[in-house]
Amino acid sequence: MRKTKKQYIINEDKSSFLFILQIIYAIINMLLKTKENIMQFIVVDLEANPGDFKEIINIAAHKVNIEYKIFKEKTNNYVISSKKILSDNNFDVFVKPFFNGRLSKKMSKLLKIDPKSLEDARLFDIEMANFQKWSNEYNEDTVFITWSKTDSLMIKSNCKKYFINYNWFCNQYFDLQKCYDMMHKKMKPTGLCNALKENNINFIGQPHKAIDDSYNTTQILLSC
Repeated sequence: MRKTKKQYIINEDKSSFLFILQIIYAIINMLLKTKENIMQFIVVDLEANPGDFKEIINIAAHKVNIEYKIFKEKTNNYVISSKKILSDNNFDVFVKPFFNGRLSKKMSKLLKIDPKSLEDARLFDIEMANFQKWSNEYNEDTVFITWSKTDSLMIKSNCKKYFINYNWFCNQYFDLQKCYDMMHKKMKPTGLCNALKENNINFIGQPHKAIDDSYNTTQILLSC
């Protein structure tokens, strides 16, 4: 597990969205007189089979836990001491396409996915239920993170096709790419590979592979 530690003073000017989220949780916990808590970030990446709509064929995610304590200094500043932990508990499943048919040779080559792996997989409604169960296994406060809003829109559209609830994801969702672009005053969306380069972080794994894209997105999250 990778661990990083930071301390934030509440009355300082911070642009990090992590800091803003911690302030919100800090206020809640101070009202509840709780001195310690854990926030769970689940970094999600999806791959899809194009057609009438983007049908999800691969769901992958990594967990990052933010353990933090809130205490008051003699100067009356409330301080948040936090520790970010990248869990080795990840999620990675293929999903059998139902609406758009067999994966094309072009997409199979791009995504490095053997169509046979999809034929042996389970349908989206089953794997989405498994993903939700995995997400909630420790009952921490959870925020879902993606790089761009595309994955969130795909989850919403796929859930609608299967008539299943998506609010548990979309209501607790955050676009890290949008936050990154705002923090760095970007006029155009920054690709994941470019964001990694700007932070001197090497891409690990294979682009367009969901579990690797998810892992590399966590590297941006941990650098915030």
